[in-house]
Amino acid sequence: MSKLCIINSGHGRLQAPGKRSPILPFDHPLRERIMKEDRQKLFRYPEWFGNREITRHIMRMLPKEIKAIELIPDTENYGQFLTGRVVKGNKLKADLWLGIHSDAANNGETFVNAKGHHVFYASAKEEAELLNHHMQLMFPQRFNRGVHHNPSSQYPTRFYELHGTNCKSLISENFFYSDEEEVRFLLDNLEAIASAHCNFLIEWSKM
Repeated sequence: MSKLCIINSGHGRLQAPGKRSPILPFDHPLRERIMKEDRQKLFRYPEWFGNREITRHIMRMLPKEIKAIELIPDTENYGQFLTGRVVKGNKLKADLWLGIHSDAANNGETFVNAKGHHVFYASAKEEAELLNHHMQLMFPQRFNRGVHHNPSSQYPTRFYELHGTNCKSLISENFFYSDEEEVRFLLDNLEAIASAHCNFLIEWSKM
């Protein structure tokens, strides 16, 4: 029997108003779309938007034989609380929960120097290391922060995607949108990030 992966695009326009970069001092082809869909007057990078784009690229690029479900595919429903998403996901009886995120290290008002990609896990160490490996293969010149173990006794609410799910789970943090250079890199590489995750899922399906 083939394995099933749930892909959860972290956060949402309604649910996480603070999950945005400082005002971006450069133009970008995605600018108009972002400002329209995020309903903002200033050009900031909204984490929910990037997470959704990565997820949609994954779903488009995955081979048909790899079973994956985008947990919340409707844009307006991205405002659901995380507990509601976990309850919905647990009903699907999946083999893996993959949370798509990006990271930040500030208050959203000023840029800071913080770079890299990393993966969090509670029990899925082998899967976390495999995903990190594929990210490193895709982006050998970028800073790799590695994998981080978070048992249920540590940050049980902050990492609810790891501890509330009834299957193995990962949180993939794909670069920092609070760093001016890295948020530009992030905007330019959403599809490449998705490709690395596809490569991971293809290999994971054979584990």
